[in-house]
Amino acid sequence: MATHPKIEIMAGSHKVEQAYGGERTFSNVEIVEFKNYDEVIEFASASHPRGIREGSGSHADADQKRNPWHGTGTWQQCLDLTRDGWPEGREKAEALRANLTSVMGSRSVRPRMYTAVAGFAPNVPAYLAGEPETMYALRPIETLGTGKLVHIVFNCCVSCGIDPQTMMLRGALVMALVDMLELSGYRCEITLASGCVFNGTLTQTFIKIKETDEGVNADTLAFWLANPASFRRWIFSIWEHAWNGRLPYGYGMPSGIIPSRTGDIYLNEAHLAAVNDSNAVEFLKKHLVKYGVEFES
Repeated sequence: MATHPKIEIMAGSHKVEQAYGGERTFSNVEIVEFKNYDEVIEFASASHPRGIREGSGSHADADQKRNPWHGTGTWQQCLDLTRDGWPEGREKAEALRANLTSVMGSRSVRPRMYTAVAGFAPNVPAYLAGEPETMYALRPIETLGTGKLVHIVFNCCVSCGIDPQTMMLRGALVMALVDMLELSGYRCEITLASGCVFNGTLTQTFIKIKETDEGVNADTLAFWLANPASFRRWIFSIWEHAWNGRLPYGYGMPSGIIPSRTGDIYLNEAHLAAVNDSNAVEFLKKHLVKYGVEFES
């Protein structure tokens, strides 16, 4: 039986923040949602006339050396990377992550005092009150989040002018964030999202890439988060099938997503603004500090 994603039409007025600044209000919001990327593969693998006809379509062939815009030269190459992972991309992402880490500085393991049965100093009030934990002990702040869940939502929708290197850096940013949080004891859930506006309708696509209790192959994660093909082939193909006959010329305009779906940490859509070491580090530190991870400059 063929897979059909969950499609929802939301009534009412919805204010959505935009990456380029300000808010935009939508009365037409449509959502297509996949439980995992296997559902995406089953739903959107088949070619669609729209995806072949247009040069920017999901199934269009491209000369990767001259123009790496699609992320892969052919749809078959995209399928191969989807099934086998993208080790080259994982290596590039690791290099980018290493660079970001070097720019950020080392993590600060700041001790925090708490009461315990054993420790370095007596807790006299607790002893006099007859409590069992009568000593003060220290533990690193990074262990305080053990077992807690963090939902990361990555809006991968970008303008046509965003280059593949910037898309890869954005994906590496998410991978770095996941690594640092999980090393600090948190469990991460990752949703790949895409907000796009066409004909006045805000369309939102959600794909669950990683559950909190799931270990995902790093090569697979690198493909879905950092390869342009995850957006410019897979998301395009989803749109071609889900919104059949309603897509305008081109694929619309990137947009934010409704606030109720932005999770705990949200990386928004990119327009023609470059991602660099400075704003990437600012993004990581901003969110990591919220979860008790500090850095020495």
